Amino acid sequence: MHARGRIIAATARLLRALTTGRVPSQVAAAPRAADHAARRHPRALASVATLVALSVLGGTAVAGVSVVTVGEPAMAALYGGFEIDGDMQAGTEGGIDWSSPELAPQPRAIDPLGSSADTYFAGGSNAVNAPSQTLTTGKISPAANDIGNVYGHSAFVDHSQWLYIGFERAVASGTMTFQFELSQLPSAVNAAGYEMPVRSVGDLLIIGTYSGSGFAVDGAHAWDGSGWIAQPIAADSPVHAASNTSTITTLDERTLTAGLFGEVAINLSALLSTPSCPGVEASTLAVRNATGGSINSALREYVEPFEIGLDDECGDLTIRKVDEAASPVARASFTVAPDPTPLSTAASLAITDGGAGDADGVADGTLTLGDARPGVTYTITETAAPPVTSSMRRRRPSRSTTAVRTRSTS
Repeated sequence: MHARGRIIAATARLLRALTTGRVPSQVAAAPRAADHAARRHPRALASVATLVALSVLGGTAVAGVSVVTVGEPAMAALYGGFEIDGDMQAGTEGGIDWSSPELAPQPRAIDPLGSSADTYFAGGSNAVNAPSQTLTTGKISPAANDIGNVYGHSAFVDHSQWLYIGFERAVASGTMTFQFELSQLPSAVNAAGYEMPVRSVGDLLIIGTYSGSGFAVDGAHAWDGSGWIAQPIAADSPVHAASNTSTITTLDERTLTAGLFGEVAINLSALLSTPSCPGVEASTLAVRNATGGSINSALREYVEPFEIGLDDECGDLTIRKVDEAASPVARASFTVAPDPTPLSTAASLAITDGGAGDADGVADGTLTLGDARPGVTYTITETAAPPVTSSMRRRRPSRSTTAVRTRSTS
């Protein structure tokens, strides 16, 4: 068995302070970016449109077509501030790389190369049934399918969400078909005793082929609860790749000769054709390879899933109804204008504490909307006061207030 993958230990940074106000009140929904591994909440994506494409030097990707991006030049190209140059050390270009302290610990997953102690998927495994499968111990063959240590990072830069994946390989020649599975839920040990993805509606699967000269997308798919549904490929989704053109030194002082290290940068915000919220949401990344680019292609190399901590840019909007003593007052009704629901064009949304529109369905004085479009100013108006109870009659007349809060982390 290979060593367990190390996981992200990043720190959430507050982007905006909480905003409160009296009824009626106005609040701008703040962006909510990735809280790297600190938040792993199981919430399905509002949209499962999962589009993948590659920018091509001197060309444009065409919808529905697999496109190759050629290997980047030796000089580092910065994508979202990350150096895609085929090595691990931060250079002089002002970007970050796998050696940068803020990315530690790296690599995220430890996997042997050319070892009889490696693990791989047994016969009959494919992208649909992978989480339930048993693994086999032994040396990976052919060696072109052998994945070593895997590096991972994500970042929001100028409202663009980037996913970065680096990997070591056993041989420089030959192509390798990757499957990058982004799951909203944390991984778990399956019945056979192996750490595997736990799927929910809206999870993403990106299939692509890597060679020393670049990376090509073979397909993008969304999980619908029972299978992977193919998605169209957007024409403006940049993906960039590079491999080492000479010997490099790893973070643990090993050497890798030319072609044994590759890295890919994917702009996840650009994957959505109708982005209700910029970016995608996932807590776990599983990297594996297969014998081909089809959903039904046989799986080969297994790498233990690790935390990646991705979140879309929608805001969390919360309304709190309290009395003068700051005690919660339940069952009030409000309208939110305009409707904050992603992709909605309605003028307003009606919401009742513990009833319609309240995400948790509990009448407790707090109303929660799971998603609110960013960059919009909302007006919240109380339309119906809470029912009067005997305990409320015994109280001194009080003034109620409503606090509206957006939470933003990165």
